[in-house]
Amino acid sequence: MKRMLLIVLAVILLISGVIFVYVKNNEKQHQQYTTGGWDKTERELTQEDIDIFNLAMEGYTGMGFVPLKLCGTQIVAGRNYKYYCEGTVVSTNEKKYYYVTVYKNLEGECEITSVVEAQD
Repeated sequence: MKRMLLIVLAVILLISGVIFVYVKNNEKQHQQYTTGGWDKTERELTQEDIDIFNLAMEGYTGMGFVPLKLCGTQIVAGRNYKYYCEGTVVSTNEKKYYYVTVYKNLEGECEITSVVEAQD
């Protein structure tokens, strides 16, 4: 009888551990991709990131930007991308660093929504 009780308790503990790990993993994924919240994971640029940036920059004048890394993304009705960029003022050739936020809507169209000088 005691042996059966110990086996049942061991199984309950094992199942509880599996459930705990599953819930924790799902919480991480949910927090990372919650609508409206920024996933601030910095990473190297992928070709897709570069293509989105270049699409948003079409027709942008006055400054030239070179994206250096992706600082984060935000799910909205589409997705926002925040890039850390080197920027050059066309008239003076002065270089500074900027955060450029690009919005990509659900149809795949891209536009710049903000340009903020980095205060490094």
